[in-house]
This record gives sequence, structure tokens and C-alpha cells, in this order.
Amino acid sequence: MMRLIITTIAVFLCSNIFAEKIAKTPPDIVPNTSLEGKWLTGYQAWFRTPSDGTGNYWTHYSAGKNPTAEGLVVDMWPDTTEFPLELKDAVPEFFHPNGEQAYLYSSVKPEIIDTHFRWMKEYDIDGVWLQRFVVGLPGERFEKSFPTYKAIMDSVVESAKKHGRVWGINFDPAASNKETVFDTIITEWKRMVDEGLTKPENRYIQHNGLPVVHLWNMHNKGDRFSPIDAEIGLKFMEFFKQEGPYKAFLISGATPHWANDNEPEYIKLKENMQAVVPWNIGNYGMKDGVPFAATGHWAKEKNFAEEYGMIWIPTIYPGFSWKNMNRYRKDGEVFIDRCKGEFLWGQFAATHKIDANTLFLAMFDEVDEATAFFKVSPEPPTQAHFVGTDGMPSDWWLQLVREARRIYRSGEEFPKTIPIKP
Repeated sequence: MMRLIITTIAVFLCSNIFAEKIAKTPPDIVPNTSLEGKWLTGYQAWFRTPSDGTGNYWTHYSAGKNPTAEGLVVDMWPDTTEFPLELKDAVPEFFHPNGEQAYLYSSVKPEIIDTHFRWMKEYDIDGVWLQRFVVGLPGERFEKSFPTYKAIMDSVVESAKKHGRVWGINFDPAASNKETVFDTIITEWKRMVDEGLTKPENRYIQHNGLPVVHLWNMHNKGDRFSPIDAEIGLKFMEFFKQEGPYKAFLISGATPHWANDNEPEYIKLKENMQAVVPWNIGNYGMKDGVPFAATGHWAKEKNFAEEYGMIWIPTIYPGFSWKNMNRYRKDGEVFIDRCKGEFLWGQFAATHKIDANTLFLAMFDEVDEATAFFKVSPEPPTQAHFVGTDGMPSDWWLQLVREARRIYRSGEEFPKTIPIKP
């Protein structure tokens, strides 16, 4: 009798996980018990405006207190037409081609975050990896920003509940201190757990019965982008595998060619990875003058990860540009054309071909490097350089996500070119 009960429970659990993986229609409430089949997007939420009360002026839009063509650090202009006037700030001396005043928004305002989560539900995105930069955590050099980011996290929780989405934390150690990075991240994780933020009822993503932690740059070899080397990486892995209240399922962020690294210390690191997200942005080629994302190595990499028992999660991105951010650098002219969505569509086709059903969409709101999936202005201000939408609607890349997801769910053959019209 006991064996029958156990077998029945096992079949129930497995069938539910499988049902989540192959659901034919978007669920009103996204299950948060597994990473399988999830399409989650990176969410920076780092934009500030003078009216948000933080005193940070136009942070992440402009390098100065007042936006100028020379000081802008974004290459796309968000579409703010759905935001009421009281939720956005007029940008002095910036106007759209039709002469209308240009506005920007602050990520601090809960109503803005709520609108973003509503869009995610409308376009079949399961939720977000909330980006948390280590340099802004207590004890680090920008710790004064911590209360603001804490408030943003609270808003993310409420909006995830309201719209049936999921969320998880994504720690980014870029430019942080090698001597303190481990303790800083673990202290913040413990705070989140102790305050109940990582509980399933708060819509936090779980896997194998554990809350999930996403940690970037676990394979950057302690270079200028991250202080985490193999030794520190293994230390994180050991901590999150320990039994106790802070145990978690760890996703490791990696370089595009992590699987080919045969240095002994990094082989050990790979052997201990539970899941991996290789950063593929900027990894592209050209054919007849048209860019395409480098995906030829994905099948081999996915097989390699699965041999080690890892979940392999590819990074999908719609395009790239950082001219305004890096105007004084030699590589500031890097530009990857979105090609009216075909650049993105090719990546969806590649993941479908190799049956990769868990994706990282990079990024939801990243207008700094022009990788944003969310609604951007088709007619940005004329007072500076911006990447537009090639005549496509402001929500075109969200539409493509929804259509790709529909095809995934339907079991149809995936078309090589975009099957819908704007």
C-alpha cells in the first residue's frame, strides 16, 4: 500500500512538471516550482528621474544632472505613452520628431514596475531575474543606493503576485571587491531568506524544492568584469549546497565559450555547476552584410551541460548598440542591427531546433546597450543619436516573444522567418 502511495505521488509530481513544460496556453498564474520551460527576462530597474525622491537626477539615462546630447548613456528611448503624466518626467530640450515633449520614467515608482509586469503577462513572459549589483549592497562603495533597491524589490514582489509572474535574484559582481564579494552576496541572500522574500508564496522561482540564485560572472576568471575566480566560485557553490535555511539552487553565469575551458580549476568549477547561462550578447557574425547571432555551438554546448547534469539556459537578445555610453572608447561604435526582428527570430529558431525550452531574455529594460525587449519609441527625440525600431511598432519585440512562445507551445514546425506582420 505504501509503495502504491509513493508511486502515485511520484507520478503526480512528474506529470505536473511535464505539464508545466508543455503547457499549450499561457497560464494566468505562472507555476514557480521549476525552471523547466521558463522564459525569464533580465530586469535592471536602475533608471532614475528628478521626481522620484532619490536625488539621483537622471541616473542611467545621462552622465550629468541635466540630459544633453553629449551626456546621454542610452541608445534607445523608452516608449512612455502608456504612463500618465504624474509618473514621468519631461526631459528639458528633448522632443520627438513631431515636436511633442519627450519624457522618461523612474524605476523607483511602483506603478511603473506594475505596468512592466502587466506587459510581461500580455506578451507571455514568465517573469524576471531582478538584477542586483553587488557594488550597491551594504558594505560596498555605493551602499547608499540599497534602500532604493530594496524598495524596488518589494514592488517586484507585489507586481509578480498581482500579475501571476515569477521572479528571482540575479547578483552581478561587476567591479566589486574581490576581498568582500562573497560575504556581501551571502549577507544579502540571508537577509532575503530571513525576511521571507524567497518563499514560494512571494512568487519566488524554485527548482528541486529550493529557491534559485542566479550569479553572473562565475567564469570570468577574476578579470575586470568580475572579482570571482574559480576558488571563490567553488566557495559559492559549496555554500548554496549546504543543508540549512540558506540552501539554494545555483545558476552560474558564464562566458560564451565556458565549455571549452580545460584549465584544472575551471574543470572542477564546471563539474559542480547545477545550471549555466552563457552570456552570448555581442557574439555574432555577418552574412551578406546582415548580422546573425552566433548559435552554431549551442547544440554541442547543451549536450556538454547535460552530460554534467546541468540545466543549460541560452541567452537571447534582440540587438545591441552602445554608442552613447562608450562614445570615447574605440569599441564605442559596436552596433548589431535588429533587422526588424529577424536577428532575434533566428535565435528562437535555433533554440527550438535543439529543444532548449528554458531561456534567458536579455534584457527587458536595457536601453543603455539597446538590448531592451520592452516598448521603445519608434520616433525617438531628434536632439541626439538613438536606435529606433526600423519602422516597426514599439512593442514589436514583445510581439515576437509572444509569437515564438505560441509556436513552442503548439508543437508546430518553427518557421525560419517571422510569420507575423506588424
